[in-house]
Amino acid sequence: MSGTLRLALLGCGAIARYHLDGIKERVPRIQVSAAIDTDRAKAEKFAAETGAQVFTSLDEAREKGGFDAVDIMLPHDLHERFALQAFAAGKHVLLEKPMAPTLDGCARILAAAKQAGTVFMVAENAQYWPEIVKAQALIQSGAIGEIITARAAFVCEFDDYWFKEKKPWRYEQARAGGASPLRASDHVSPCHRASLMTWYTICPKQGPDCGGRPTTCHPKGSFVLAALLPPVGSYFKLKITSGRLT
Repeated sequence: MSGTLRLALLGCGAIARYHLDGIKERVPRIQVSAAIDTDRAKAEKFAAETGAQVFTSLDEAREKGGFDAVDIMLPHDLHERFALQAFAAGKHVLLEKPMAPTLDGCARILAAAKQAGTVFMVAENAQYWPEIVKAQALIQSGAIGEIITARAAFVCEFDDYWFKEKKPWRYEQARAGGASPLRASDHVSPCHRASLMTWYTICPKQGPDCGGRPTTCHPKGSFVLAALLPPVGSYFKLKITSGRLT
């Protein structure tokens, strides 16, 4: 696609600020043409900054607005519903991580994306961090040996920026998903670390033979993911045959 891409922001909460800042800094060809949120005041705030039309539902935006793609930034339990709606309308979709709370939901989203034939991406950015790109290149070139095991942990100080609602949805396990309400409350730590585990240890034969799915069936590797609680630090460690990755 050439020229301007008209984008609808679906969900104008905390993460939307980061998305819009990235668009303004890096992607001038994107025009935010619609700001959608059930809380109209939130949508109006982003509209004032971008010149977008304000809507309180995706249906209303589809009927009255004009856009080519949808940036879905909603609670996890709403991802599947609105991704399917966007694909049915022939829109390109950027979907915040995680894709959906269940594997079946993820499969339905992928099937809808394939049927729509539009561009689909999950908003996971960890694999683009410069240090990650370098580390993967070293692994793939064989410069530091074969992966034996991988371990990751993430802890951080509490940031109330993400919990400003009277009843934050990230505290609701049914909405956020995950093994426990506390772990479900933070989609960043498990998703980023799990993504990097897959990125580093993915089977080199991934493709039609294994369904084209991201896997961790590296012939000499396996991984363990640990998402811990605040407030200590973060680490990602790979064990390899010829030494260590620093």
